[in-house]
Amino acid sequence: MSSIAGIAELAAVGVSYLVMPDDDIDLGAMLAELGERLRITRVLLEGGATMNGAFLNAGLVDEVSVMMCPAIDGSTGSSAIFEAGEAGLKHRPKLELLSATPGFHNTVHLRYRLVKD
Repeated sequence: MSSIAGIAELAAVGVSYLVMPDDDIDLGAMLAELGERLRITRVLLEGGATMNGAFLNAGLVDEVSVMMCPAIDGSTGSSAIFEAGEAGLKHRPKLELLSATPGFHNTVHLRYRLVKD
């Protein structure tokens, strides 16, 4: 299915969407559009380490929520929570623990807020 057909299918069932003009997305502008057009005030990022790193580097993250599971991989090249290329995160964000809540099967949900300098 082409992306245009996919968008038409979404529109037909009443799903809202934004189409960005190219691959170089201004994340702040995108969030502003979501707020203005759809009245969205909070966004949950679940796209992976690269997207998490991009939003963090853009200064658009208020809170980090991590679910720790009792398993260790340790393989080379395994995914990180945040990736921001060779330069890393430009402002080396600092986190403050908000809560640590035990969950099912020995998991722990950690919530941190970003400390603004």
